Parts: sequence; C-alpha cells; structure tokens
Amino acid sequence: SCGSGAGWTAPSLRILLRAFIRFLLLAPALVEPVDDENRGEVLVIVDTSPSMEIADAGEEKISRLAAAERLLSSGWAENLAGQFRLSFHTLARKLVELPGPPQKLEAETSPGTDLGAPVLQRALKSPREDLAGIILLSDGNHNASGDPRQAARSLGTLGIPIVAVGIG
Repeated sequence: SCGSGAGWTAPSLRILLRAFIRFLLLAPALVEPVDDENRGEVLVIVDTSPSMEIADAGEEKISRLAAAERLLSSGWAENLAGQFRLSFHTLARKLVELPGPPQKLEAETSPGTDLGAPVLQRALKSPREDLAGIILLSDGNHNASGDPRQAARSLGTLGIPIVAVGIG
C-alpha cells in the first residue's frame, strides 16, 4: 500500500496545474511604476536665429518665430510632458536652456545658426539612458561651419531620435 496520502496527490496536482494554466491564460504582466526621476528627457529646441524673423507668404503673414510660438502653445507639449521630462532651449549660434516653456520668443541679434554642434554637445552631456529624444523647431537655415547632418548621424548612432519640425 502507498499510504493514506496517495489517493489525493494526483487530483491535487491536476487542480494546481489547471489553476496555473488559467493564470497564464490571463497574460499577467509585471508593471513597474515610473517616477518622474526615471522618465526620459526630451529636448525641445527652438531656432531663434535672425532668419526666423522672416514672415512667410500665406493668408497670415506671421514670422517663423511667431509660428513656432503658436506651435508651442497648441497643447502638444503638455501632452508630451505627461510621458517625458521636457527641457526647452533656444538655438542660434549656441544652445541656451530656458527655465520652462517659452512664452515669448525673441530672435538673436548675432547672425548665424549652428544646427549641429550645440545640439550634439548638449545631447552628449546627458547619460544616454536619460535622453529620450530631441525635437527641433527650425527653418533649417544652417550657416555655421560644419555639417548638421553629421551631428544627426552621431545622434542616430547613439540611438537618440531627433525630430525636425520645419517652420517656414
């Protein structure tokens, strides 16, 4: 004889196996809460070079800088801030960090725009795992030394996405 527990062992194991299979069919997922410290940072960079003062043809003749202000106040940044830490910057010859979302943008007085080196230098200051991406609002007028495409390639190699939003 096998003892008094032999009669209930097999049915008990079957019940446990069925319960485990049902649990797996529920597709459990491990959810880790993300705190503000661990959300990735997105750099929002606005070109404030003199070329952004140009008013483009159209129904409303507004400057490119005014178009960037409208875009920034349209609500997308608030939606994005729910998922990422946003830091706002202006860019002409150099990158300048702002204390928060810009209310009124002023064009730089010094001529020239460097769309490459300052953006890459700022990206390299952040640990790679902290930087989720870069959004660049610009008319694309680069007239400094160096090729901004090389900076974009370097960012791509690092796995940092850059989204260029053309204005003008």
